[in-house]
Amino acid sequence: MRICSWNGIEMITDPIELRACIVSVVTTVIFFVLFLKPHKFILIGIVALYYSLEIAFHDTNDMLCIPMYIIGVSTFSIRGFFRNHRKLKISLFILIYLIICISPIYLGFNVFVSSLLSKIVFSFLFLVAIFFIIENNGNKIRYDSQTECILNIADYEKLNSRDAEMLDLLLQKMAYKEIAAFENLKEGTVKNRMSIIFSILGTGDKVGFLNRYGKYKIIYEKAEAPKEN
Repeated sequence: MRICSWNGIEMITDPIELRACIVSVVTTVIFFVLFLKPHKFILIGIVALYYSLEIAFHDTNDMLCIPMYIIGVSTFSIRGFFRNHRKLKISLFILIYLIICISPIYLGFNVFVSSLLSKIVFSFLFLVAIFFIIENNGNKIRYDSQTECILNIADYEKLNSRDAEMLDLLLQKMAYKEIAAFENLKEGTVKNRMSIIFSILGTGDKVGFLNRYGKYKIIYEKAEAPKEN
């Protein structure tokens, strides 16, 4: 590690060591944010994609870049990143994968071919494993789809019938502005209330809610009080 002193302050001058130090600090900050706001776990995807590129360019023999890339893609997918402009975003991630695969090309033909084949085989094994996981979950989903999924907002003490109505409108792909007009409220009021609703439901934000309850039917039905004998 190259260190110089300026006015009694030690500074790192080696570019590689400096980059590693910056990455470590940024990663620490990101995981601290995740600790405070777990629903922001898309940050894990950003870190994973960065590390996949970092590994691919600086350690051609380390195949960890492939699972890191897959973690990044999976995180973005779970957060609904590919819902809009799907083709453009998928093309972008394919481009990132190709960059990871061809990154060792400057090290010579033999090293490049060896690394490329290893990454392709590693990717294939991961895709096979993912296929079996998806197929297994698909069977469970097909079984569960025979019964309707219902979210009864009345089960949450701090929520009301208007909250259920707004959530139902949200599932109909209405924007906050449209929901506000429908409910005769200000857009800011709707956004603030929605934030509270998402917090109570434990989904964190709009994307988390849509991912968890996107196929649910929203109702507001209070349980009948038990009859006295």
